[in-house]
Amino acid sequence: MRRILFALPLLAACLLAASPASAKRVALVIGIGTYKSLAGLANPVPDAKAVATVLKANGFEVFEYYDLDRADLLDALEAFKDAADEATVALAYYAGHGMEVGGRNVIAPSDLEISCEPRQAKRAVELDRLFEALGRAPQQGVLLDACRNDPFPQCASRSAGGDGNGFRGFSRITGDDQSLLIANATLPGQLAADGPPGAHSPFARALLARFEANPRMFLRDLLDATARDVQLASGGSQVPEVTTRGGAPAVCLAGDGSIMMNLQELQTIAGLGLPIKIFVLNNDGYHSIRQAQQNHFADNIVGCGPDSGLTFPDFQRLAAGFGIPSSQVGRDAD
Repeated sequence: MRRILFALPLLAACLLAASPASAKRVALVIGIGTYKSLAGLANPVPDAKAVATVLKANGFEVFEYYDLDRADLLDALEAFKDAADEATVALAYYAGHGMEVGGRNVIAPSDLEISCEPRQAKRAVELDRLFEALGRAPQQGVLLDACRNDPFPQCASRSAGGDGNGFRGFSRITGDDQSLLIANATLPGQLAADGPPGAHSPFARALLARFEANPRMFLRDLLDATARDVQLASGGSQVPEVTTRGGAPAVCLAGDGSIMMNLQELQTIAGLGLPIKIFVLNNDGYHSIRQAQQNHFADNIVGCGPDSGLTFPDFQRLAAGFGIPSSQVGRDAD
C-alpha cells in the first residue's frame, strides 16, 4: 500500500517564503560579543547578522540588536513582546555569553560584571525574560547559541556548584494554546564553542548550512539535523539539545478519496500555518463507496477507482501546489 505524508509540523511555516497576512511572523535576533568585564567573543554578532538575513528572506519581520547593555537589552525585549503579542509565530535567537549563576539561567549584556568569590553576576538578565518576550504568539521558538567558552577565565577554578557553566535544564511551561520549540547549542551544564575568529560558531555554521541546503525543511527537523551535524563535527564534545513543549501537532489520517473531497482544507492548513500532519492512505479510490457496492452490487463496481474509470492526481505535486512539504512512503522498509 502506498502512503503519502503531508506535513505541517510545529513552526513549519517559519521557513516558507510565502507569508500570508493571517500568519504574521516576527523574530528577535540578538548578538553580543563585546563585554566590559567578561571575555570577549568574536562570532556572536556575525552569527546573529547571518541568521537575521536568513529569517528576513523567509518572511519574518526581524528585530535585530547587537552588543546591548542591560538597559537596552531590557528595552529590546519589551519592544519585541508588543510585536509578538500580535503575531502567529515568534522566534528568538540569542548569541553570546549565557550561564547558570546562583541557580538561575542568565544571559549576559555587554555591561555585565562578575566576581569570583563568591561567583556573582551583576546586571545579568534572566533567561526567562527572553522567553517572556515571545508574548502571546501561539507558535514560539527560542534558539540559544550561548554559553560560549568560559565566561569566568579570570577565576582560578571552575565552580563546583555549576556557576559559570552552561544553562541548567529548562522548566519553561507553555500555555494551553501555545507550542514552544527550544534549541540549545549544547547540553545543560555544558559550554559551547565560539569558533575561530572570523568564522561562525559550530552551531551557527551548521544551522546556516541547513537553512541554505533546504530552506523549506520543517524547523524541528532542521534543528535536529543541525544538532547531529554539530555533534559529528565536534567529535561529540558539543551536543545541542532540541525540545518541544506543549501544543503537540495534530495528526490526521485520510484516504485518497476523502482528501479529494476536502481539498479546500489544505489551503486552510497552509494559509494559517497550522501545526498539522496529514497521512494520506492510498486506497485506490473511494474505498467506502467501493465497499458499499461490493456488498450490494458485486458485479457492478462503478466510479470507485482506477479499475472502474476513476483517476486521481499526483498527490505530491498537489501538495507542492499548496506549498505543503510532503514525503512518499511506498515500502514497508520506508
